[in-house]
Amino acid sequence: SAERWALDLLRTEVLRAAVVVTGDARGPDSWSITVARTTGRRWASYALDGLVRRGHDVPVAWTTDAPPTRRDGRALWAAWCLHRDRAIVRDAARAHAAGRSVRVLALVAPWSTTHGTEYTVARAEAAGLGVVVRAFGG
Repeated sequence: SAERWALDLLRTEVLRAAVVVTGDARGPDSWSITVARTTGRRWASYALDGLVRRGHDVPVAWTTDAPPTRRDGRALWAAWCLHRDRAIVRDAARAHAAGRSVRVLALVAPWSTTHGTEYTVARAEAAGLGVVVRAFGG
């Protein structure tokens, strides 16, 4: 199944990482955090509420902007999601500039209608980060 394939890939990649950084979407984002927790890796999840959660640490803000509500409309919510994706890339690029090894793993779902992963990949590549793209199912 696509989920089994993704979980196997994530286990392999998470074991290579010192820190796993992801968003907070269902699927690969949440699976990455679960794998990080079970393998003892540090992790950070950039949530759409404007906070970064790191295990038992106190959450910190990734933005000073207030998130819209879904009632504010689909376009504003979609823009907010991309704002969060830019924040992840921004912070990864800063870590890379500070000498840390950064590898971006993108699991692309062909059936996704948001294309947030593809957007984030383009931003990461533009920032000069190493990116590995894998499509679900192969």
